[in-house]
Amino acid sequence: MAGAANGAFCGAPLCRDPVFLDRLRDHAMILFGGALALGCLPPPLQYVCGPFLMAMTRFMASRVMQKSRPVVSERLKHTARMKTDPNYDWNPPDDALQWMIDECYACPDPGQLELGRVCDRLLISNDVSLLSTAFSAQNLILDLFSTDPALGYVDTLRRECSLAFRESGGKWTWDAISKLRLVDAAIRESLRLSPVGSVMLPRKVVKPDGIDVQGWSSPIPKGTHVAAPIEAIHLDADTYPNPREYNPFRFVHPPKGSTPGAARGSDPPRKIRSTVTLDENFLSFGIPGRHACPGRFFALLELKIFLAHLLLNYEVEHMASKPKPIYMLWARYPANSTIRIRKRRSDHP
Repeated sequence: MAGAANGAFCGAPLCRDPVFLDRLRDHAMILFGGALALGCLPPPLQYVCGPFLMAMTRFMASRVMQKSRPVVSERLKHTARMKTDPNYDWNPPDDALQWMIDECYACPDPGQLELGRVCDRLLISNDVSLLSTAFSAQNLILDLFSTDPALGYVDTLRRECSLAFRESGGKWTWDAISKLRLVDAAIRESLRLSPVGSVMLPRKVVKPDGIDVQGWSSPIPKGTHVAAPIEAIHLDADTYPNPREYNPFRFVHPPKGSTPGAARGSDPPRKIRSTVTLDENFLSFGIPGRHACPGRFFALLELKIFLAHLLLNYEVEHMASKPKPIYMLWARYPANSTIRIRKRRSDHP
């Protein structure tokens, strides 16, 4: 997932550099895992252990910078020359790194173009996307391949991917990926059943008079920390029948008058609720509104391509049951599981 994400973030050669990608993973694990562990300690120990965690995080960041600085420096030099010399023959890459640099040029503060700042932004972009998307992909595999093969979920999804891939001429285009609507529904269902945290979206009340809640006799006072019990909401039987069952076509609404099998994806769907569409009963990407995760569209794109590539090129052995997740405070990690996988034969459709 890190390589795919950095194909969009900064392109080659960094997106294909295994050392760079491993260091990105290590930094994100230390940053978020360490912060989570630090939160388990009483305040006196936090003051003792915090500096060690900060030093370790900075060390990991410096290792990432060893790889990214030369590439970013070269990009900055090319961009600077292109800005001053209209005849300079260089086509800027269409990636997030170049967008950042262009935004820095549009800013009146020249300090925004400092090499260290640009490298930091590239690192932060990876930190906020890498682990959550990787965990979601792992959960998706465990959810999908722990279903009963007789239900035909995998075959239905594979047919959709194969059709979209053939119609696009054997390459993934935006239009082709947009046609993966059943895959979209399967991803949404996995995020519902297997969120990356049981309690998320922490907020602090800052309104001076507090926040009024319907049915409560008094408002939530200023300074109160609140959060959403996402796992409980996603497993509410009143909203989702059989909430602990993974049904990849739960969010597929079949055409009127169709057979019952249409709900499982055998007929063309009438309407599918996309993963990026949020409501009060689906909070994997935040609360609906201006503060919803802006990266959810990119995350869905990654997960769609990931699952399509997996289904079209590999066979995964189904599991008898899904391994139980690992909980650490509010965090919910996928279990360390072993799956059997093999390359698909070329004669498969």
